[in-house]
Amino acid sequence: MFPTPKIHKTYLYQGVPVEGIPCVFHDCPQTCSTSAGLKRHLRAKHGDAFNYLLELPSDDEDDMNSDEEEIGSLGEDFFLPIPDEDPGPENSGIEDPFVFVQQPNEDLGGYEAQSPPLTPEPTDVFDDDEPWMTEGWDSDESNTDNDPGPLETMPPLIMCHEVINGQRFRSNGEKVADDDASPPPSLPDLTSGGFAPFTNRLAFETARLVYEKAKLPAKKIDALLNLWKASLLQHDGSPPFEDHAQLYATIDAITHAGDVNWECLTMRYTGDPPKTVGDHSWMDVEHEVWFRDPLKVVHNMLANPDFNGEIDWAPFREVIEEDSERTYRFKDLMSGVWAWEQADLLAQNPANQDASFVPIILGSDKTTVSVATGQTDYYPLYLSVGNVTNTVRRARRGAVAVIGFLALAKADKSYAKDNNFRKHRRRLFHSSLVEILSTLKPAMTTPEMIQCGDGYFRKVLYGLGPYIADYPEQVLLASVVQGWCAKCVAHRDDLDNLEEPRPADRSEDHTTTLIEEYSVKKLWDGWGVVADVTPFTEEFPHAEIYRLIAPDLLHQMIKGVFKDHLVTWVVEYINLVHPKREANRILDEIDRRIALAPPFVGLRRFPQGRGFKQWTGDDSKALMKVFLAAIVGYVPESMIQALHAFLEFCYLARRNVHTNRTLRKMKAALEEYHHHREIFEKYGKHEELGFNLPRQHSMLHYIDLIVSFGAPNGLCSSITESKHIVAVKEPWRRSSRYKALGQMLLINQRLDKLAAARVYFETRDMLRGSCLLEEFLRLELDIPSGLQAEPDDDDDDEALSAMARLQAALHPPVLHPDGTFEGRLRQPFTRMASRAEAQYPRTLGSLGEHVGVELLDLVKEFLADHFISEGYLNRDAEELTTVTRVQVHHSMAATFFAPSDPCGGKGMRRELIRATPTWWGGTAPRYDCVLVATGAKESIRGYEVARLKLLFSFSHQGIRYPCALVRWYTQRDEHPDPITGMWILRPASFQPPPSASPVDPDSLPPVISVIHIQQIYRAAHLLPGFVDDSPVPSDATFQNALDLFSEFYLNQFADIRMYETLV
Repeated sequence: MFPTPKIHKTYLYQGVPVEGIPCVFHDCPQTCSTSAGLKRHLRAKHGDAFNYLLELPSDDEDDMNSDEEEIGSLGEDFFLPIPDEDPGPENSGIEDPFVFVQQPNEDLGGYEAQSPPLTPEPTDVFDDDEPWMTEGWDSDESNTDNDPGPLETMPPLIMCHEVINGQRFRSNGEKVADDDASPPPSLPDLTSGGFAPFTNRLAFETARLVYEKAKLPAKKIDALLNLWKASLLQHDGSPPFEDHAQLYATIDAITHAGDVNWECLTMRYTGDPPKTVGDHSWMDVEHEVWFRDPLKVVHNMLANPDFNGEIDWAPFREVIEEDSERTYRFKDLMSGVWAWEQADLLAQNPANQDASFVPIILGSDKTTVSVATGQTDYYPLYLSVGNVTNTVRRARRGAVAVIGFLALAKADKSYAKDNNFRKHRRRLFHSSLVEILSTLKPAMTTPEMIQCGDGYFRKVLYGLGPYIADYPEQVLLASVVQGWCAKCVAHRDDLDNLEEPRPADRSEDHTTTLIEEYSVKKLWDGWGVVADVTPFTEEFPHAEIYRLIAPDLLHQMIKGVFKDHLVTWVVEYINLVHPKREANRILDEIDRRIALAPPFVGLRRFPQGRGFKQWTGDDSKALMKVFLAAIVGYVPESMIQALHAFLEFCYLARRNVHTNRTLRKMKAALEEYHHHREIFEKYGKHEELGFNLPRQHSMLHYIDLIVSFGAPNGLCSSITESKHIVAVKEPWRRSSRYKALGQMLLINQRLDKLAAARVYFETRDMLRGSCLLEEFLRLELDIPSGLQAEPDDDDDDEALSAMARLQAALHPPVLHPDGTFEGRLRQPFTRMASRAEAQYPRTLGSLGEHVGVELLDLVKEFLADHFISEGYLNRDAEELTTVTRVQVHHSMAATFFAPSDPCGGKGMRRELIRATPTWWGGTAPRYDCVLVATGAKESIRGYEVARLKLLFSFSHQGIRYPCALVRWYTQRDEHPDPITGMWILRPASFQPPPSASPVDPDSLPPVISVIHIQQIYRAAHLLPGFVDDSPVPSDATFQNALDLFSEFYLNQFADIRMYETLV
């Protein structure tokens, strides 16, 4: 949320001009010069009535001159190293996540430091059980959307396609110049006014709550409305809906964009009847395929104003300088080579000058919604546009839509492998796609003029883009035999060859030539081609399925190579080289090591290790983070090195941005993986068969696919897997189970209508703030008629009424449970919890005795190091005690740019960092580890690791300091461990002088200090450093692991951002 503008206006209050801001309560004559003063007045004089309302944002400069305390900033020597891809300004509408240098900041004392701005915005509201300290934070223009420029030798050079250039037009066809700052045409008004078809905002919010969020069935909706009605009878009132039927009818009456009806087409087998004897009833079955017009769905996406600033209308090339050479940067789909090549093809037609190219991304995957009550499967088809950024496509936004449910052909088991039935299933799939996508075909060669979400018109050309699919779906799409590669002609018995020249890529011309030369059987056995099924892409221009198959991080890398292959091979090795009893003991020890992983934000726990049957993608991702350290000492070093090399390749591939540097690293990691993987050939079935595994072979194509399509995380099947939950599984659970598909279609349509209405109302600023506040002000405070702002003639700021100020305070970013943060793009900041814990002493001396450290001396050192001259150390300690007010907090939050991990549409992520004596139901303490920016020469890329011992804040000379008491760790060696590739850390201790007598290392005092929380970048994750095959101590748990062990691995694989930061 943006800081409140500093305005000083003349207001009309009940018709009388007053200076400043009047109290918003009736008959209160108080006026305040700042919003901070108004906030204090409301709390002091009207607290009982106003406590349940959220806080006003404060004018920070005025707060410092008032009774509020200033938040202490960092000193001149503060340095924060910058991981790659920190957020920055948008260039030509393209988000630039590269490195930035902070400009001199007045709030930081005018010092220039290589760090993101470190002052958070005020008054954010979080979906958490703890409010957050916001008062007194410095906030100026340098901490808003005006981010500083990138730390690069040359600024990024953005080159858009000259012909397919995304030109803007007005409704009359007139071109809009690039430098034209005139307002765009207004979007059409699709309602008759207000919240129609809802009676008011309350009705709309109620419909969203019960239908979209709570997913209440009809009976429970009626029960809730009846209770609501009963509570209003004495006031002669009524709820916004009489019953569920009226609520459903109102949702159905929404006419905003997003209303695309479902249609049905019927398909039946028309091939030759089988010559075999038996029941051939499957030939006579008519298959219903339900779909929505993809052209209308795409129109709605392109017209969605929620995507403004996060959509690329033309292919572009982004050139940066890296390692003293110029290189392309690949991120979103439109930055890849494929989009540029498509534009070159379209540019051959002169009529396409100044057009925009819209790639159509498709995805399909069968999913099961019920096994216990009978195998119930559905086959959803999803669509997205390739113009939106990867973070938008992955976030909880409307960039992915279900457009169809494909038919599932079924037959008796005796016909399951019948060639005619197999051919029928393949043809049913491809024919269905051709019919569903047919409405897009005319505009693939002739542009159509449509109005986009920014209000301008564009000439749009469509084209089939990458197809998101797992391996079984890929061979179905490419009409390739199972076990062969769908991308290249490598033989199924020679998929493991890294030697140059590489096998040629498949192409339509090559396949056509093969079909002309060889028989169907020869094509099947020798080339892996299903010759009698034509891929659907042959019906569309400039589309070739072999090029359009997208990389699949989830099923190829995470669930495939890691879980199905490497983890399985490690278990096979242990069972092969050890007697059964010993093998089971070792596997139990590995499971105990996995279960010992200390808590970390977003880390899934494995209380019983990896011994469970039903694996999900999230399970595999979580195990990847902790498995490497758990097998140390139980398998040969080459196996550990192979696993480390694979993790390097996988984490590099999952990055949000790629350059020559990352692609070279990926190539080196792949070669290292293949080198160390040979040890697995000595054990198990691979000794004779080798590694001809399609999912492992797919790693050979990743670098080329990144160059073609940009970062793979925007085309991963995890996007469609997550959509399964919303579009298929949850609607099925809400259905009656009888002819469920029709009910599921209706539920999806209603959800789309509600989403479209929400975007429409938000775009028109009709949902700002909470519904409760709006009603409170309307009924109790008479704001609309009693308070209006009149700007001074010499003030350029727009006047804001008290109503607008209150509403501005209630437009918070959204924090989801997985850490995704729906806030604007900005640079990292930390924030202390605002709730002070009551059970702690309130002076530094007493608090130091409580935690067992000389806290008073540590605070004096902190103040001397960061804020005051060295001479301050000679001052009387009593003076510091008398002027210091201490509060203890149990948590803080770190917000940072992490587009490669689960994040909001702008790439932001937030994690909670805890220092609490009671956690996990009050059974154990939790004191997290953190990355602290020190810039020390011996640090790890500018960071050192510490463990929180206490989070506290104190006031001194009118300044408020949010601080952390930390114990430091130090690296055991000068370089990461050569086997695991991870840094090994030890708790730091004060070392005796060389002339001193030998002492027990455990008796040495720990290195502890007080730091400002703004030095903390984010949490760190440490894994116990297990010594060879030593058993885990019997009293060890994940809660006390950081206290029991003496060495730890710094886990760079905790998440993608951690890897980007430390490697």
